Amino acid sequence: MDMSDYLILDTRKKEEFDVSHIPGAVWVSEKVDEHIYAFAKAKKDQPIVVYCSVGIRSEDFGERLKKVGFTNVKNLYGSIFAWKDEGYEVQNSNQQPTTRQPTTRQPITPQPTTQHPTTNQPTKRHK
Repeated sequence: MDMSDYLILDTRKKEEFDVSHIPGAVWVSEKVDEHIYAFAKAKKDQPIVVYCSVGIRSEDFGERLKKVGFTNVKNLYGSIFAWKDEGYEVQNSNQQPTTRQPTTRQPITPQPTTQHPTTNQPTKRHK
């Protein structure tokens, strides 16, 4: 796959795009307005890949692109996280590679339970 053959569209919020995105991706938000976006001048059979964080926004965006006549639209399966997990690069708004920082997880502390006053079923006590 030659990345230059594809128009890659990021359908996430601008803040998300600025933190990290696929190199060469164009931020388009979640709204399709062919009069505003540069991709509107693309050929209707141009290979287009849309992505987001989960797949819902990009799927909706891709469907709307198809409704306005684009015929070669694909949704990136697994989203940007799968892209990164497969070892591909992502970059920030300064076009610098970004890396995922290791997370430090706090141990989970079991919460005591009490009986619900009407059902006598155990419930978690809220502090």
